Amino acid sequence: MSNLKTTLAPAFEDDATSWPGWSIVLEIIYVIIALLGILGNGIVVFALIKVKYLKSFTNVLVTNQSAIDLVSSIMFFALYVLPRPTLPVGNETFTNFVCKFWLSEYPLWAFSVSSTVNLVCLTFDRYFAVIHPVIYRNKFSIGKGKLVCLLPWIIGLLHEVPWMYVHKVKPITHTCEPMWPHDGAQYIFGVIVFINHYVIPLLIMVYVYTRIILRLRRELKQPSTPTSPNTKNADKPKNKRHFATVASRSVLKTMIIVSLSYLICWGPNEVIYLYFNCGNYVDFTSFLVTITVICVLCNMWLNPIIYALNYKELRRGVVDSFSIVTYRIPALRKFGSADRKSLAVKGETLRDTISGNGSVRGGSDGGNKV
Repeated sequence: MSNLKTTLAPAFEDDATSWPGWSIVLEIIYVIIALLGILGNGIVVFALIKVKYLKSFTNVLVTNQSAIDLVSSIMFFALYVLPRPTLPVGNETFTNFVCKFWLSEYPLWAFSVSSTVNLVCLTFDRYFAVIHPVIYRNKFSIGKGKLVCLLPWIIGLLHEVPWMYVHKVKPITHTCEPMWPHDGAQYIFGVIVFINHYVIPLLIMVYVYTRIILRLRRELKQPSTPTSPNTKNADKPKNKRHFATVASRSVLKTMIIVSLSYLICWGPNEVIYLYFNCGNYVDFTSFLVTITVICVLCNMWLNPIIYALNYKELRRGVVDSFSIVTYRIPALRKFGSADRKSLAVKGETLRDTISGNGSVRGGSDGGNKV
């Protein structure tokens, strides 16, 4: 994919980047973005692994999403904050490897594709949880979720192989640059990247979440079922189902916002990259596209913020995960409030509801609101 310093054509050029302090400001922004991505995604991964009641098919994918974004943040820090290594001299094989694998930024772009694929997997997870809840309850186990998690990593690494392949060492200047066989190859690659990395995910997300919203709105209009006054015990499943509906709605709302943030953050830069690969001139110092690049990078740390604001179960899990840690350390035990029995009770209540196991169909209690 495009280099992060790629910018748009002369028609969009400006003098903002000619300001002497701009490079320092940009470096500070990059450091902040990288550290936010590492810290935020690291906390999410830690909580989802540590807290047992957060174990579900959905949260396996959420863990994978944060793990991918965590690795992307680390790769970005290594490529754009730390000093970039120069091409070695003397060993042609090693020189080509450094050029193709590292200086091409292959890992960063491969994991960005992995992040997109995992987001699509999360979209389908919500689709089956709401539209086909019986299949979801019976087929979508945690074990299968772990297998699904391998798919984004594999697809991302394979998808960017052409980008790695076209990078070669220029003999005269001894620099690493993409050298396409012909202009048509670059055009085809640019179109494929735009379709695979943006258009297809966009269409899937719009279709799936539109169907989900329509389904939930239709069920919301269904009349509630009257209950007998002597159904004290029967109210317990109903209350649990209502709580499950609230939890599922929380997950659904979170995933919709995550998808929207992806589409907004990546959209402008994807269009620019397509514009460039279609044979148009691109300046590599424009302020406008540097902003679109920053938007792309912000997507690496936005998801943990979205989880914190909207995903109540995960937010509670983060607090409990640190409570567990403080409880296990004698010196910190007096500061921790972890009660293992209470955590076990929470787990019994929340484990199934987080993934929405059939609960989103609880139209009878009027809980399905979007």
